[in-house]
Parts: sequence; C-alpha cells; structure tokens
Amino acid sequence: MKKIAMYFYFILSLTVLIYGLLRVPFYSKMPVETTFSWAWLLFAIFVVGAHLSNVLQIDKEEIRRQRLNEEVEDLGKVFIKQTN
Repeated sequence: MKKIAMYFYFILSLTVLIYGLLRVPFYSKMPVETTFSWAWLLFAIFVVGAHLSNVLQIDKEEIRRQRLNEEVEDLGKVFIKQTN
C-alpha cells in the first residue's frame, strides 16, 4: 500500500507541475507576479524531485531486501550441507 501511495503522490505532483506550467505567467509586467511564478516553479520542482527520490529509493530497498534474502538462503544451504 505504501508503494502505491508513493507512486500516486509522484504522479499527482508531476501533474500539478505540468498544470502550473501551463497556467502561471512567468513573465509579467508586475515583478511580484514574476517572482511568485518562479518561486512556485522552483518549489514544485523540489516536490517532484523529492517524490521521485522516494519512488527510486523504494525500488532500491526492495532490491536490497531480495539480495539479502538470497544470501541468507545460500548461507542456510551451506550450513545444512556442512551439518550433514
């Protein structure tokens, strides 16, 4: 369930970023609007990056667990052979 939530949050944040890129004016006559737009874009990129990092970290963690389980199984087989 946690993995599905991480993917959902990543896709949602990416969608908000794309939607914002289409709607937010990055060049305006008012410097306050321009500053807000660029600050919002920077924050949105950080959010997408954080979610992407979490998604990739989950995949790395699963691979690490699988390797650890395989090593434990191999050690168990060696131990059984030695005791017989």
